[in-house]
Amino acid sequence: MKQPELRAENELAAMYFDIRDRFVGTVAMLSDEQLGSTVPACPDWSVRGLLAHLVSMPMAIVAGEIPDEVLGGGDPNPWLARLVADNVDRPVLDLARWWGSNDEALAGLFPGAGLLLADLMTHEGDLHGAIGSRAHRNAPELDSQIDAALAGVAKDIEAAGLPPIRVDTGATQRSSGEGEPGWTLRTNLWEAHRALNSRRTKEELLAIDHDGDPSMYIEVLNNHLPLPAGSLGER
Repeated sequence: MKQPELRAENELAAMYFDIRDRFVGTVAMLSDEQLGSTVPACPDWSVRGLLAHLVSMPMAIVAGEIPDEVLGGGDPNPWLARLVADNVDRPVLDLARWWGSNDEALAGLFPGAGLLLADLMTHEGDLHGAIGSRAHRNAPELDSQIDAALAGVAKDIEAAGLPPIRVDTGATQRSSGEGEPGWTLRTNLWEAHRALNSRRTKEELLAIDHDGDPSMYIEVLNNHLPLPAGSLGER
C-alpha cells in the first residue's frame, strides 16, 4: 500500500497515508466480535462502520461522486450515512484494498484536504478507544494535528468574543490565536487533541489542569461538536 514517492512529495498526504496504514494494520488484527463492537465516540457506528466511513468518503471524493446538494453547501451527513450503509458489510481486506487503490489521486487532494487528515487522526483515537487500546498516544502526527484542532475551533472562539485557547504541554505551547489566552489546558498532546475534538465530557474537561474560566469555552466546543453525554472510558 505504501508509495514512498507520493509520501516524499506532500507532507500532509504522507501523514494521512501513515495513519491510514496504522489504522488498517490494527483493524486487520481484530476479531469479528471486535469489528462489530460499538465505537463509544461514534455510537451509531460499529468498528466496521467506522472503517467504512473512513474508506468510502475519500474514495467517493476522488471518484467525483459527491452529490450536487453537498457540493452546493448542503448537509453532507445523509450522503455520509449512505456511504457507510453501502459499505459496512464489505470484508475488511476489500475495504483496505479500495482505500489503497488510488494513492496518486488521494495525494492530489492535499494540502486542501486537511479535514480528511484531521478526521482520520480523530477517528484513529476513536478506534483505539473502542477496542480498549492505548496505542499511538504519542503518534508523531499529534505535533501538527494539535495545531489543526486549535485552528478548527478558532473561528468559533473568536465569534464568541473569547480570547484564544492555549495548550501547554510543559515542553511546548500552542494557541488558537494571537494574544493572551482565556483558557490554558495543561496536559499532553493526545489528551488535548481528544478534548478539542469533543471526546471528553464537560466534567472531564473541567478536571484537566487549567488556567482561566473554561465555562464559555466548553459551550463553544459543545456547539462546534457536541460533547459526549457520558465518558468514553479512554483513561
